[in-house]
Amino acid sequence: MNRIKLILILLILYPIQVLSQNAQKQDTLINHSLKEILVKATRIEGKLNQLPYASSVVEIKLADQFKPQLSLQEFINQIPGLYSQNATNNAQDLRISIRGFGARSAFGIRGIKLIVDGIPETTPDGQGQLDNLNLGLINQIEVIKGAAASLYGNASGGVIAIHTRKDFQHPFIGLRSSLGSYGMQKQSITTGFGTDSTKFFLHGAYNSSDSYRKHSRFKQYSFNANISHQINSHYKIDLSLNYLNSPIAQDPGSLTIEEIKVNRRQARNKNLLYKTEESIKQIKTKLALKGKLSKQLHLNAYAFFSYRDFSGKLPFTHGGFISMFRNYSGHGTSLSYETSINKLKFGYDLAIQSDNRKRFENLEGSKGDITLNQQEEFRNIGIYLLDHFSLNKWNITGGLRFDWNKLKVRDRLLYDGNQSDNLNFRKINPSIRFGYSLVTNHNIFTGFSTSFETPSLSELSANPNGEQGFNTKLKAQTAQSYETGIKGKIKNDLRYQLIFFITKTNNDLVPYELEAFPGRSFFRNAGKTNRKGLEFEMTYLLHDNWKLQASYTLSKLKYKTYKVDDNDFSKNYLPGIPKKLVTSSLQFQSNKGFHANLQINYVGSLFTNDSNTVKTSSYILANLSFGYSRQLKHLIIQPFGGIRNILNKKYNDNIRINAFGQRYYEPAPGTNAYVGIIIKI
Repeated sequence: MNRIKLILILLILYPIQVLSQNAQKQDTLINHSLKEILVKATRIEGKLNQLPYASSVVEIKLADQFKPQLSLQEFINQIPGLYSQNATNNAQDLRISIRGFGARSAFGIRGIKLIVDGIPETTPDGQGQLDNLNLGLINQIEVIKGAAASLYGNASGGVIAIHTRKDFQHPFIGLRSSLGSYGMQKQSITTGFGTDSTKFFLHGAYNSSDSYRKHSRFKQYSFNANISHQINSHYKIDLSLNYLNSPIAQDPGSLTIEEIKVNRRQARNKNLLYKTEESIKQIKTKLALKGKLSKQLHLNAYAFFSYRDFSGKLPFTHGGFISMFRNYSGHGTSLSYETSINKLKFGYDLAIQSDNRKRFENLEGSKGDITLNQQEEFRNIGIYLLDHFSLNKWNITGGLRFDWNKLKVRDRLLYDGNQSDNLNFRKINPSIRFGYSLVTNHNIFTGFSTSFETPSLSELSANPNGEQGFNTKLKAQTAQSYETGIKGKIKNDLRYQLIFFITKTNNDLVPYELEAFPGRSFFRNAGKTNRKGLEFEMTYLLHDNWKLQASYTLSKLKYKTYKVDDNDFSKNYLPGIPKKLVTSSLQFQSNKGFHANLQINYVGSLFTNDSNTVKTSSYILANLSFGYSRQLKHLIIQPFGGIRNILNKKYNDNIRINAFGQRYYEPAPGTNAYVGIIIKI
């Protein structure tokens, strides 16, 4: 079977190579090389090739604009050590794990810090969503793999920093429209205008789909505005506004393997009965200031406020109707002192999260009697000191951060007594990294770092005993990470990185389900885990018109000690994470305006539960996107399209870990297509 898969891949690649040779005969070659990439996610900016971090960068090019832009997965699944699921269930959000951190998430992103334009999207309790970010705005994505609490504090088992498009040379207006399988449509308009000192960037989008499975329709409206003002030669200010309205996102639920064999596109019966879905409204404002106090002293400051209105229905009666209002605000300031050989940064982050959480009976889609009413708060203050020292062939980076997390819940129901409670989590997290330049453009590095992760407010409020207040049995998860690697460039044609890591964790937060609440996740602490892995990635310019990107991940993530009642899961693999991941992407760009991108991913098998009694099959997923760019005086026209899952593989878009009744699977679509057009003036 593996040989057949290999033959199919070669059959796809061979004609592309032939076309490449013909294209090079017809077109004048485009002269370009791999430029140096700057990384900002480390909080002390540095060159990707020199920083002693296991970091990856995705630069969004014109060809990426021809992708469907329905999920962040389209841009990040080529990064080794990172695995994403749930790209097609908009009621549960994309689930991302980095070296196992984040794999437990029942919805949204856990254990990984999300940063957009230098400002946190992750709440202080570790919950993250990117449903308010339109993918067409992304300019660059930076990923730090491994424990990073010395940089960002709680829930920093990895970092995803996204930089959006704000700057432009000339005023413009752009329209993008696309249609696809299963009733998908995506429309957006973008414009930029202003003066040399003040620039306005506006973006509005509408996105909807009936989706592949029954009862999985969604609809979304979003708006983004950014004002950049250069106060003088030393100071610049950015003001942003983001609005999201997702009136409906249905959840078809997970299925058993027997149900999948009957009909892959069906929804779970209970999800239909209880009309499972969610709706969201969110608004967020952000203010950022950058300036130079002197030639060597730099100031950065930010402040933001976010309001989120969430309602959802789960497939059970008691507490199955959720209403939650969230206020989330924060502020941070840092000072950097830079010399020719040293960069020192001192700063602090403040964050306040307040959730008004209510649960009601779900009477087959209608709101019943209230079962939970509580006000939850999570306050964080983090103080950090970072230093990056460069001398001759050495690069040394160190960090130290103190975090104080104060949690409070106030029981407003009081029918079974007052379950109000307070929790405190304090933690100091150090890190130290060393890099050495073997020869020009080739560097080895090694490092030690730590992280911690408190249970989120939603996880603490998921009380398996049915009481109000917090599940105080849950403890914070901690980790120590060791890594070593080599990275570099060969001429200007090939960039590579090879990394080996070992991570040890305590009190892993693990999801599970109960018979009385199927479809609802509860959480418990495992004992310890040992995680080892090898990560490789490369970018190679085959010719001036062709670029090859490839990555390989081999991971061995196991519980060291983990017992639940009479069950001993020690030595078992962590569920929800494949042992092997292989990605390859072949991109073609003609100077006559034609672009094409063929991406082939191999996803290895994984376990669905802690007992390792059920295992999924591996699969190969191939996607093709293409487009053409033509300029007519002041008008640019770019028709585009693509085919997803070319090989029509039957695989699962998501695995619900430890689901009750072996309902682990959420089937993914087969072969599907989309077309669209971009018009720029």
